Amino acid sequence: MSRKKKECRIQRGLVYFKRPFFSVLFFLISLQGFCQDSIPMVFDLTEEMELDFQHFFFKALSEKAIGNHQKALENLESCNQISPNDVAVFFEFSKNYLALDDILLSKEYIERALQKDATNSWMQTHLANILRIEKQHSGVVNNPQKGSVADVKERLEVVGNANTNKTEATADVFKAFETTRSYAALKKVLKRVQENTAELLKYGAEGVLLFPAQPFVYLMYGKALNLNKEHKKATTTLKDGLDFVYEASDERAFYAELAISYQGLGDDIAAEKYRQKSKKIKN
Repeated sequence: MSRKKKECRIQRGLVYFKRPFFSVLFFLISLQGFCQDSIPMVFDLTEEMELDFQHFFFKALSEKAIGNHQKALENLESCNQISPNDVAVFFEFSKNYLALDDILLSKEYIERALQKDATNSWMQTHLANILRIEKQHSGVVNNPQKGSVADVKERLEVVGNANTNKTEATADVFKAFETTRSYAALKKVLKRVQENTAELLKYGAEGVLLFPAQPFVYLMYGKALNLNKEHKKATTTLKDGLDFVYEASDERAFYAELAISYQGLGDDIAAEKYRQKSKKIKN
């Protein structure tokens, strides 16, 4: 065989090798980007349906990445027809609707996702972001969508209770939380350790990370910071928590704790302002 023919054959071989290699490489890169801010997909489909699902799902991710959110939604709808009620699909629906400034649908889809996986940290953070934006749009604490938000909080607590051992009344609450990692169990721990500053700091900080849409964890963490003389950090934590307050009794408690924070900082005017705000809220 001539040297020229050998070179041509080698080049053809490299072309045939590169095509599948770069296809696989592109898929792995796309998958890595998806995993950084999303949740894994779970398949229970035929091989052909699974391939179709993957095609539409990663097409949706690529369209979202370049800002084509409507196209992304169309591909997600195809996914939903193949595998209804998939958590990852609901999550992506919510993110795309939020990008299109459709707060109502974005919140509806993240609520559906959280019904299936209430403790997922990515989805909790996303919910927290939606609630912040919703409050900014409303411009008031007493949100007109209050009932819907309350429903989300109630569902999260119900899921947490379902995961908590039914005999927990006589069991150790700390062990229950370490086992279930549920909000219901954490709430019992926080109530139990209110007089122990070190424990309240530990579980309060963990609660803010695990359940960023629950105002009670911000209140307890803020209280712990005040007890530990970290008043400046306490004011920031308590004000962050106020974004998720929809009940008057909770609002009153936050204002009272903020008064303590500002008193500790030596700002008597701000402290008195929050004391008065707390007093004005009736039971």
